[in-house]
Amino acid sequence: MQEAGTRLSGSGYSLKVSGTQAEVARVQSGMAVAHEPPVQFKISTKLLSVTSPIKQQQVAINEGELQTLIHDLSQQPGTQLTGYPSVTTREGEAETIQMIRANAVNDPNWTGTIGTYQAERTGFKTTVQDRLEFRPHETKEPGWLGETRSVVSYGDSHLQLMSGRNGVYQYRLLSVTTLDTAARPLPNPRSAPATQ
Repeated sequence: MQEAGTRLSGSGYSLKVSGTQAEVARVQSGMAVAHEPPVQFKISTKLLSVTSPIKQQQVAINEGELQTLIHDLSQQPGTQLTGYPSVTTREGEAETIQMIRANAVNDPNWTGTIGTYQAERTGFKTTVQDRLEFRPHETKEPGWLGETRSVVSYGDSHLQLMSGRNGVYQYRLLSVTTLDTAARPLPNPRSAPATQ
């Protein structure tokens, strides 16, 4: 146990912390994250279509659970996994991607979709807001398809049911990789720094 009143200080702040060495280390880690330079986020999205609902209890799944889920679903007939292009955006800034050639809905009037993504850190997690709409067509206005907000922990994927009609259930898998300004993946901020 640290002495009551361990003082942590840095540029422009001073904080009195009481607790175990591990608790003090977690506070130090959080303070370091709060004072880091702006980062980038690589947002990856996959669409998973299945013929029966997924019996996943939580929406946040780690890499091992994701691999097990994909393996189990690949054994079922009618399972389809579609990857979308990844988007890299700076913290707090929106990034737009247009998908023109892929006709995901077999619509003869298909004009493509416009996806807008924005991400920012929320403690040790990342909040991602995304909006998907049809691209405008000369005979119709752009159409809104959906808007979601996901909170994703480092190394996890967010599983969300998007639709369940006519015996087909479509889920979205969203994952976020935090990058430094040179586009290198950052280490997991939940890992406490080594104490000296």
